Formats: sequence, structure tokens, C-alpha cells
Amino acid sequence: MKLAVLLSVALLCSCGDLTVADTKQEVVLKKEELKDYVLVNRQDLEQLKADASIGKSVGRYHQYREGMRTFRLDTATGQNCILLTTDWDWKNPDVSSQNCANIDWLAKSSATASARTLDPLGVNQ
Repeated sequence: MKLAVLLSVALLCSCGDLTVADTKQEVVLKKEELKDYVLVNRQDLEQLKADASIGKSVGRYHQYREGMRTFRLDTATGQNCILLTTDWDWKNPDVSSQNCANIDWLAKSSATASARTLDPLGVNQ
């Protein structure tokens, strides 16, 4: 028993030059290279946390919840649409017409129609 304890202590002492932190740092750097992680400046991170805590939108779209529905606000156009709701709520025609997929499709269709109106012969296409 004493021999096993002495061997364990000797083994632990002989591994003193190994550092686990280097291995972890290598793993983190490897993940950053593979774009699994993104390095962010501490000051920028704190600002993002502060913005998120007050509900400040970062980017074009802002999501918010009212009751059982989750809405998406397009900050560029001011357009609201329903992003998520219950299955039975989607069956309501007023709700389904406000679906974000429908709104996006209509916006894309109108942009395409406007382009065709500006170039009815298709010369620039």
C-alpha cells in the first residue's frame, strides 16, 4: 500500500512541467480558426450586453413578444410581421396574412415587378 502511494506521488511530481492551460488555449485557438468561436473585444462585449439588457436592437431585425405571438420588426422599413404563434392561431386568416414569410414574399415580388416596370423589354436583364 505504501509503495502504491509513493509511486502515485512520484508520478504526480514528475508531471509538474505539463500545463493543462496550454492545451485548452490550443483548443480555443483551433476552434477560433475553424470559426466555431469569434473573438470579441471585452469592451465591445460589455457594450453588446448593455444594449441587449435594454432591448436595443443589433442589426436590421428586432424580435419582440406580445402574448402568444413573436413579432419581427424590420427596422429599415418599419414593417411588422408575425414570426411565431400557435398552430390554431395560424388558422385565423388575419394572422396568417401577417406571416413573415408572406410579407417577405410580397416585398420580393413587388421589387421584381418594379424592376420589370422600369425595363419592360428586359433589355438590362
